[in-house]
Amino acid sequence: MQDPSPQPRQSFPATRWSLIDRIRLESDDGAQSSLGELLTRYLPALRNYLMKRRRVAQEQAEDWVQGFIADRVLEKRLVEQADQSRGRFRSLLLTALDHYVVSQIRHDMRARRQGSHNVVSLDENAANDHASAGETVDVFDREWAQAVLAQTLESMKAECARRSMEDVWGLFDCRIAGPMLRGEQAPSYEQVINRFGFESPAKASNALVTAKRMFTRRLRQTVAGYVDRDEEIEREIADLQRALVAAATSR
Repeated sequence: MQDPSPQPRQSFPATRWSLIDRIRLESDDGAQSSLGELLTRYLPALRNYLMKRRRVAQEQAEDWVQGFIADRVLEKRLVEQADQSRGRFRSLLLTALDHYVVSQIRHDMRARRQGSHNVVSLDENAANDHASAGETVDVFDREWAQAVLAQTLESMKAECARRSMEDVWGLFDCRIAGPMLRGEQAPSYEQVINRFGFESPAKASNALVTAKRMFTRRLRQTVAGYVDRDEEIEREIADLQRALVAAATSR
């Protein structure tokens, strides 16, 4: 294992609201680039939300998300309506997406009725499926939290590979990530000595401390891409932890 001393701090990605400001101010080409960067952070959670909340296949969720982007985000310039004083940007996205999906379901029902005398459509249940606001937000927040966690783990794994610390990543994955995300049984320190080449259980334990610190740093860096102030990072991380606990207990 290489020396795990701290590496030069990488710059944080552009934050959510700074990207929104750029979208408002830049020329069309620049605005499209900033919009793409912004949406990339939220699209996986939006797709997964539709698949779980609306219980549709991935292909249908993809179609709805693409239609939402074209109709609400691009044509109606949804992002430019965002106001930091009025709440989180992801709440604006979620509300607009839900409204778009309901309008699409109702449009499809009207189109079918024009060629059919059926009084009731199975899709009517979907159009009238109004969960409470709290339930809807909870579902999306869980998807957002899992997307942030996946992004953090991918970033941490890449850093370990770049610094030739694959043993640290492997230890963290089997002792922390695997049990938490995949329900795997965590191996003992004695078991990981031979697997990853540590000299003793104490060395493995120290490496895990290093891995946890790296994960915490990477998590803060990932969350910092969604907020603009340091105090918001702590609030977002607390919300993320609650969402992940809720997701684990709902399995």
